[in-house]
Amino acid sequence: MLPSDLPDEEMDKFIKRPLDHWIPALEAIAHEASIADSSFRRFYHSQVFQAGDLVIKLRPPRNRRSVIREEHVLGSLPDLPVETPSVVASGDMDEWRWLVTTRVHGRELSEWRLPGLWGELSNEDRLPIVEGLAKVASVLHDHPTSDLDSELLNASRRKSGPSIESIVEEYAQSSQVPQVLCSDLAGFLESEAQSDRHAVLLHNDFRGGNLAVDLQGSRYRLSAIFDFEDAGIGPAEADLIGVLIGFFEAQSTLVDRFMNTYASNRGLDVKRLQCGLLSRLLRRESLDDVSSRVRLGDFRTWEDVGAHLFPCMQED
Repeated sequence: MLPSDLPDEEMDKFIKRPLDHWIPALEAIAHEASIADSSFRRFYHSQVFQAGDLVIKLRPPRNRRSVIREEHVLGSLPDLPVETPSVVASGDMDEWRWLVTTRVHGRELSEWRLPGLWGELSNEDRLPIVEGLAKVASVLHDHPTSDLDSELLNASRRKSGPSIESIVEEYAQSSQVPQVLCSDLAGFLESEAQSDRHAVLLHNDFRGGNLAVDLQGSRYRLSAIFDFEDAGIGPAEADLIGVLIGFFEAQSTLVDRFMNTYASNRGLDVKRLQCGLLSRLLRRESLDDVSSRVRLGDFRTWEDVGAHLFPCMQED
């Protein structure tokens, strides 16, 4: 029913087939999982389908670990302040892996590759959502990882960043970086690399397409988070950098609210958090990308750069 040994290019073509071609496999899963509603709907062009109040995910052999990972994490989550999917059933079909979960309530914050509702909201109206996400992240990151499958969750698809030596060389050759920062860069990165950062449970894909909101009064608030296929174990900064730089696009109003709520809830030292985030950013992005976010010539220390990029004006 489903191919298991196609080359990647052929598998990609197979996956893009229209919904009608998936119906036999979906009906077989519905029968095995005792799903009564067989009026299937496809989410965008993915291998994710809706059947009433349930969601069916299908993954080919090359990606089967992602839904195994999600099932494992969903069964181990702490009591989050928002709704998350519940596992209904799972199984194998022709070496593919399938997972059935409940569908969370609320409106998706953004659509596939489109800004959606998030793009319509002002920063002022985004703040309650930002605060809610910070609370979710703080609870998730405080959850013990001792009972989690570290081998499964450490199987990251993300490539490691460049070496400290190559980063230092790139910055030393640029006229945009003051000598005082170049001189301190190796020491800053090495200090952060050697610091004892507690490994936490990571969602690894905090973005609008994996968040749902509902209207409370006149403002939207975070109501659900889903899609834990990329979950892992690692430093909290791995989750946060994607939110602050990617999702929030480094907008200081949003970053400040998130940082304030997150640091306060976890009882963290703000300066240490800022330095950890900056170190992560320097390893993740090229000098050109970093320079587009901040004028390095305006600063004398990397700590000040971190405080500028990741503001946290904590209230007394």
